[in-house]
Amino acid sequence: EGEPAVNGRSGFVDVTRNSYYEDAVTWAADNDIVNGTGNLTFSPNANVTREQMAAILYRYAQYKRYHISASASLTGFSDAASVSTYAKTPLSWAVAEGLVKGTDGRLLPKGSATRAQVAAILHRFVENIVKCSPKAPLGNKGRLDFDQAHPPHLLFIQCCWYDNRKGTRLRGREREVR
Repeated sequence: EGEPAVNGRSGFVDVTRNSYYEDAVTWAADNDIVNGTGNLTFSPNANVTREQMAAILYRYAQYKRYHISASASLTGFSDAASVSTYAKTPLSWAVAEGLVKGTDGRLLPKGSATRAQVAAILHRFVENIVKCSPKAPLGNKGRLDFDQAHPPHLLFIQCCWYDNRKGTRLRGREREVR
């Protein structure tokens, strides 16, 4: 994708003008991929938490119009109650898509992501989301428009199948061929 054009500034008072990250923050904020840590602050030198990373990837998937309706219960993680409200849907999606697996039965949502964890999650994002993204028209909220899909009830998309009767991605043995 390169470096998309940016107009204006981010609106965050702590994003330094002409810094190496200013255009990236401005673009991501303008496209609702990142939010601030306060009304006017971005906290560019703070570490990213695991729940923030899930939220950023979720919003980027929305921006790219990737499939985002997958959802998994977080109750199997002992610290599920500590997930911030804004991060519940993104973490549920990330768990359902296999991006986030947890550590010893915990999500550690407020913990910083290590470089190794970031690399693993980004790799899974590419493998599970980008490579399995629909090549058919998408409707509202990243869902496939099956009126444009052929055959009418199943659509093969690179490594995944989508079933329009359930609006879900099918994996492995769940595939049905007609």
